[in-house]
Amino acid sequence: MKVLVDTSVWIDHLRTPDLELIELLKQGLVLQHPFVIGELSLGRIQNKSDFLNNLRQLPESKIATHKEVFQFAEIRSLASSGIGWIDAHLLASCVISRSSLFTKDKSLRRTAESLSLHVQTKS
Repeated sequence: MKVLVDTSVWIDHLRTPDLELIELLKQGLVLQHPFVIGELSLGRIQNKSDFLNNLRQLPESKIATHKEVFQFAEIRSLASSGIGWIDAHLLASCVISRSSLFTKDKSLRRTAESLSLHVQTKS
């Protein structure tokens, strides 16, 4: 199963290499999302341009429109769940891409699990 990797995992990986993420990358299972790349682009990262260019080369998850995410959030009762708008986009992308989510964010993990999405949290 393909895996959408959340910003929290990439940030930790940049500090200390994440062996599980490295293995997923070797197997060609990692999906990128432009909102994750956008969040990372606002951070302080060594060799940021090269890193972001490498991320852009990964297959992209299917992207939900804002309208679809509004509907998704309403149907799935995501209001006051502790996640933000970008997290809601990532969850919707996982659903329409039929992918799992790799995150270290507790609120995002909890919400994904409540939606019966497969969540990878190791490392």
